[in-house]
Amino acid sequence: MDRQLSHAQIQQLLGAFALDALDPDEARTVAEHLGRCPRCTAEVDDHHQVAAMLANSGSDAPSGLWDRIAIGLDHPPPAAASGAPSPMPPALSRPGRRLSGAATASAAAPSGPAAAAL
Repeated sequence: MDRQLSHAQIQQLLGAFALDALDPDEARTVAEHLGRCPRCTAEVDDHHQVAAMLANSGSDAPSGLWDRIAIGLDHPPPAAASGAPSPMPPALSRPGRRLSGAATASAAAPSGPAAAAL
């Protein structure tokens, strides 16, 4: 990475770092910072815990779901509607994509007395 990042800039990347969503140069910069900053290291640990809870919080799939998916894979997709295609929304900028994933993980984090019990 050609430029130095401030502590505040690195803090904005911690959620994306925890989800392995940074490019290699950014990831290396954040990893080096984590070696010197226990506060940011603790935040990344929290992000990892939230991601693990999200990944493991589901219950069993409803009965027959996987069979319905398999049957759907055997059929061709429906024909496209005639007419002009609808415009695609503008893509999020790279930082926006990173922050949206981090925001999703952060929003799902437990808080209050219930979180203290975890």
